[in-house]
Amino acid sequence: MSGTIIITGAAGGLGLALSEMVLQRPEQYHAVFTVRDEDAPNAKPLRDLIESNSSKHRARIVSLDLSKSTSIRNFCTHINSQVSAGELPPIRALVLNAAYIPNGNDRKYAEFVDGQDGAKIEMNFAVNYLANVLLALLLLESMEKLAGRIVYVSSIASDPAKGKVSSNELLWDPEDLAFARQLPAAGSEARDGMRRYGMSKLCQIMFMQKLQKHLNSTPSLNKLRVIGVDPGVMVHPNLIKKHGNNSIIIEKLIGPALMAYSKVAQYVWPNGTFRTVNKSASDIVRAALDLDSQGESLKGAYLNGSKHEEPTAWAKDEGKQNEIWEFSLKLLNLNKSELGLC
Repeated sequence: MSGTIIITGAAGGLGLALSEMVLQRPEQYHAVFTVRDEDAPNAKPLRDLIESNSSKHRARIVSLDLSKSTSIRNFCTHINSQVSAGELPPIRALVLNAAYIPNGNDRKYAEFVDGQDGAKIEMNFAVNYLANVLLALLLLESMEKLAGRIVYVSSIASDPAKGKVSSNELLWDPEDLAFARQLPAAGSEARDGMRRYGMSKLCQIMFMQKLQKHLNSTPSLNKLRVIGVDPGVMVHPNLIKKHGNNSIIIEKLIGPALMAYSKVAQYVWPNGTFRTVNKSASDIVRAALDLDSQGESLKGAYLNGSKHEEPTAWAKDEGKQNEIWEFSLKLLNLNKSELGLC
């Protein structure tokens, strides 16, 4: 089977593993790997990977800055025009892998010009949530209508029962999550960043489950499947370097020890908390391209690694799903009729 596979965040630890697995597939897929800046040094391993692969003529790297809505819209316009012109096969799988993970105490905002009155959008909400919403909705027209899949990479942080932030701290306020106008209390900046990270991932599950319901009601799109995958906690060199705070103990001792533990633990608990990058990449590729025998059960499915699992009760709250759906479409100046959704 042919088609196009789009993977966002393809230069990161998980993204690079995903890209390698896609290039190793026997099918004649076309691959579009997105990175923030294709000329940046951190994109070199991805460039080298493509160059060394026999399928390099069907793979390319494209710059896509998920903190800027103009970059996302331009990317979608380009992909849609290429698919429409027959220059690129319809999208078989859209893998929404890229994410922003807060590091330190500074709150960051994105240049998401869709914000009300030009207000800037908090970085977690912009990159982990709104960017994925915009990509999924604007690329619907180019999805392979009979077998296309939208796979979003979730997180253990979306579930207050598993994450580091207690449920009473996960305040439900889409306006605050988007604009973050109030500063956190002194000393709680890092914790607030992780709260917002978890909530952005929770909003992602809510929206994607609502999207599946709209797809099911739209005759021309009711074969599409939206699937969430929680990859677990992956400790890899990129993560250690970025979030190790230049600590020799973390970089030389704790990080490598956790990586070694993950390799052993995955054989005992395949879907346990700690997993290797390759294990999680394999689970995501499987959700994107395999599991055909599971048919309708894949619609709106949520996987913890390779295992079907129910997301947190918050994510299944239909009232909150409706609220975040309407809030997001208004924020992005979109409506479902323009998108061809029922």
